[in-house]
Amino acid sequence: MIISRTPYRVSFFGGGTDYPEWFESNGGAVVASAINKYAYIICQRTPRFVDYRYRISYRNTEIVSNIDEIQHPAVREAIRLLGIPYGIELNHHGDLLARSGVGSSSAFAVGLLNVLHHLGARRMSPAGLAREAIELEHDILHETVGCQDQFTCALGGLNYLEFGPQRSVSVRPITPGPEVLDEIDERMVIVYSGEQRISSVVAEPLIGNVKSQEKLFNATHELADKAYRILQAGSDLDEFGDMFRESWIIKSKLNYLSVTTPLQELHDRALSYGALGGKILGAGGGGFLMFWLKRGEREKFLSLMSDLVIVPTKLEASGTSIIFEDMASEAARQ
Repeated sequence: MIISRTPYRVSFFGGGTDYPEWFESNGGAVVASAINKYAYIICQRTPRFVDYRYRISYRNTEIVSNIDEIQHPAVREAIRLLGIPYGIELNHHGDLLARSGVGSSSAFAVGLLNVLHHLGARRMSPAGLAREAIELEHDILHETVGCQDQFTCALGGLNYLEFGPQRSVSVRPITPGPEVLDEIDERMVIVYSGEQRISSVVAEPLIGNVKSQEKLFNATHELADKAYRILQAGSDLDEFGDMFRESWIIKSKLNYLSVTTPLQELHDRALSYGALGGKILGAGGGGFLMFWLKRGEREKFLSLMSDLVIVPTKLEASGTSIIFEDMASEAARQ
């Protein structure tokens, strides 16, 4: 049995510029971080004495004998991609809801590939897992996804990611010092909107507007560059409030599906309670929102928003990892 643990992520600035439809011609940049909430994949080879080949458990449980019968697209195509010649039993547990803007689908893909490689006694670098997850999600499953989530979930940490032609990705770790990292943990608050959505569906109008929204995409890129400079210098993080508000306006203009009326009302309420700014995590249309607070006002804000689901989170330095591995039991199954 092998268990992988892969962190979810929050994207601070630059989201949208990580779609190949944009960055292949224009470049892109994102500031994002892994957080201490995770997707867990538990996997083992199917015992020889059972009458099925695959048992896949997530929201549903599938017990089938043929790979073509597997309904979960990422699991089915990952098995095909890696050429797994034996049956598997697989269970997924997530600390946060799927379809909520924290990179859950990419965390699942990265963790799935990591555990399948280990099950076959193979090893992949975190960057290799990220690229393979992009191949799985974008090229094989044809999902409308960007390329930041896979790298953030695979590598962990707080990073400045640059995207360019031929899907080139440059990852610059941001290391401002423990005091600044602690301040980020203290000043960011993640609130659940109460709505799940399929990010690839929400993102479709965004991708359709790439050519006509160059100014807005460039402004998003500039926010990521500015955030990188601020964090590297350990500058006054109050500026993030204004930058969050600017990001909110840009997102509402880029995609009419991103900022719904309930999300706008939640955003306005948070600002009336003292938040300096707020942003939608992921494609929008629901999921989680992140608010940026003044120093020392976290407890007051949490009290005023206590009727909502607030997720306590901190930045996470580690990326995807194998937290349990018992190959002796796997050998006995062969």
